[in-house]
Amino acid sequence: MKLIRLCLLFIALSATTILADQVYLKDLRITGNRITKKEYIMRLIDLKVNKSYDVDRLMDKMSIIKDRLYSTGLFENVFFDDQIDENNNLILTVKLREKNYLHFGPSGRIYYKDALYPDIGLYIDYLNLLGRNNRLYINTPMYENQGIAIKFQNDPMRNYQFTALLKYLVDKSNRVSESSIKSFTVVPEITFSVFNDFEIGSSFTYNRYNGSSFLFAPELSYSSNQKSKRHITLDTSIILGAGEQKSVIYGISSRANYKQELLLQMSLKVNALMDFLDGDVPKNLELTNRSRGYPYGYLSGNKRFYFTSEISFPLPWSPNISIAIFVDSDIIGYNNLKSILSGGAGLKLYSRFFNPLNIDLIVGKGIEINFNNEL
Repeated sequence: MKLIRLCLLFIALSATTILADQVYLKDLRITGNRITKKEYIMRLIDLKVNKSYDVDRLMDKMSIIKDRLYSTGLFENVFFDDQIDENNNLILTVKLREKNYLHFGPSGRIYYKDALYPDIGLYIDYLNLLGRNNRLYINTPMYENQGIAIKFQNDPMRNYQFTALLKYLVDKSNRVSESSIKSFTVVPEITFSVFNDFEIGSSFTYNRYNGSSFLFAPELSYSSNQKSKRHITLDTSIILGAGEQKSVIYGISSRANYKQELLLQMSLKVNALMDFLDGDVPKNLELTNRSRGYPYGYLSGNKRFYFTSEISFPLPWSPNISIAIFVDSDIIGYNNLKSILSGGAGLKLYSRFFNPLNIDLIVGKGIEINFNNEL
């Protein structure tokens, strides 16, 4: 890094009025940010112009700033270029190379059991809305069903997170009847960081099916250091609300996610979900099976235990392509719980516009091709 040369230069200029171990930051410049706003980048760079810095401390700060800029997920490369003017002042330039922020591809699935049941769609995912690291996700069905799902998420680098989901669906998949089923759901959610690894928040759900229903869900979550080889996420929500008949809805939802890096660039993911939801629950919000390889609504109930595990690894001759092997399982029902099990293998293709493209082949009650890119 050029700052090493800078240290030697200031030692040689110790006779000047500036201390040998001090540097005066005269100007700070940002280049390469075609889309990302300069104000957003400057918020992540805690350096002030017209201020003197200890050289060693400045180098440490630059290392931290570089990690912080990479952690936004917005940049492929981050470089620092330092220059000394005629008055021995520092001019620091942060040179950035932005990623592609627009991703798109297929979503949904194709299920076969005695007949073909395609439920496929198209998604568009934009990762830097307004140049401030806001995310906008749009998903729309392309076969049989009609509707749209829109999800907004603010900058993940802030100490609070706001997400909003709007979902409108016209379900025409019932081939016995020509009638369609309409549903409309809006879910705003906000969470705040309270400690290093803990967040608290709540969500509010308005759902329109046969009638209107409302849900309120306070939440507590924990997330370990994502930079370590082992990452754990835990969260629990308590659910209270009123259903279509103005009767009470109540429940609890807890989930645990575990990820660990293994040898030879292999990674292990394990997700577990436990749900209890009872009372005046509308049909489109009731607990149903999540396991791939089964029809939607194959099992339902007021209690659900879901488990999935996956091992993935990149191909040695093509690191942009990864293979995944996974198992899904549900235990679900009311008083009499039933269990299902499925498994399969998948392909993950990473490219400029796919992040990634998922194609999973699953065997369960039937055979399913799942594109695994839904909200």
